[in-house]
Amino acid sequence: MIPRLDRLASAADAPASFFERLIEAGFRGDIEKRAASRTVYATDNSIYQMEPKAIVFPRDAEDLQII
Repeated sequence: MIPRLDRLASAADAPASFFERLIEAGFRGDIEKRAASRTVYATDNSIYQMEPKAIVFPRDAEDLQII
């Protein structure tokens, strides 16, 4: 059984300017901030969990360079 996260982080905890800067820099991929999505990506099939502030889905190599 995977232990629950002690503290549920919210996207509000992440500096909004970071995501805004990605978009301003030309990031064309998707940025997912919903709690359900962050919970899904909080584990890597190990016993450890760390909820991300958001999940970014780059479209191409240029998006990776921007990140």
